[in-house]
Amino acid sequence: MCIGDIHGRDIWKKIVERKNPNDIVVFAGDYFDSWDLSPETQVQNFKEIIMYQQTYENVILLIGNHDFHYMESIGDYEKYSGWNRKTKDLIGNYLEICLKRGNLQMAYEKDGYLFTHAGVTKLWLKRAGLLTATNHSIVDDINNLFKKDVEHFRFAVGTDPYGDDPRSSPIWVRPKSLSENQIEGLNQVVGHTKYSSIEISPKAPHLIFV
Repeated sequence: MCIGDIHGRDIWKKIVERKNPNDIVVFAGDYFDSWDLSPETQVQNFKEIIMYQQTYENVILLIGNHDFHYMESIGDYEKYSGWNRKTKDLIGNYLEICLKRGNLQMAYEKDGYLFTHAGVTKLWLKRAGLLTATNHSIVDDINNLFKKDVEHFRFAVGTDPYGDDPRSSPIWVRPKSLSENQIEGLNQVVGHTKYSSIEISPKAPHLIFV
């Protein structure tokens, strides 16, 4: 069960009621930056998601761009649409604690499906020095790179302002660029870009957009 970007909303509570006992629940990231919910409400909702993860097995929390820019280690100059100083003050340090505890990760793989917030392109892998990775090791390589050097996941300067560029990171790339620069034979499940329903592109059958 993959839950797309919630941006502070608690709709996830109704969704997980439908899960079977053995289902794996993957949150695709972007827990913050609502246009109509207060920072306090969004932060409380995120803490409830953390509590849900700690209560039940098989709950994976991915990192999105609207979470990334609140991390203390990023600093204040990485600000995307919706960034809010109060949210930063409320959640920045807690996010770092969650990262150190292993609550959050950049990528997850199950049964040949790679889950990230926005997707992984061949060009980004090359720029990150991970092009030689096999499909089996891509997840570990991405997560380890995130722990060692967050610079590879920042918004790529000089690219499309919405991230529609194959050089964009797994928290930024858009469906068009991902489809044109996809990793052959690797199924990917991503969020980030809004769809009214699950979308599988006929031009890129290995890509599932939630």
